Amino acid sequence: VMVLDLELPGLDGIEVLQRLVEAHHKPPVILVSSADDVLINTVATMAQALGVTVLGAFRKPIQAAAFLQALQAYGVRR
Repeated sequence: VMVLDLELPGLDGIEVLQRLVEAHHKPPVILVSSADDVLINTVATMAQALGVTVLGAFRKPIQAAAFLQALQAYGVRR
C-alpha cells in the first residue's frame, strides 16, 4: 500500500501515478493532500481510470480512524 501526497517537491502525485502505471507497477494507494476535495476526488477518479486501486482519498490532516478504515478495506489488520 502506498500513501501518496499529491503535492511533492519537484514532482506531483499525478506524475508519480503516471510513472508507476508506465512501469507496470500499480500498488494500491491512499491519496492525501491539502488541496480542495474536488481536486483530490478528481485525481482519485483518474487513478482508478488508470487501473490503480484507490483505497481512500483524504484531505490533510487525515484522521486516524479514516486511515485505518482505508487500510482495513485492503485487508490490513490492526
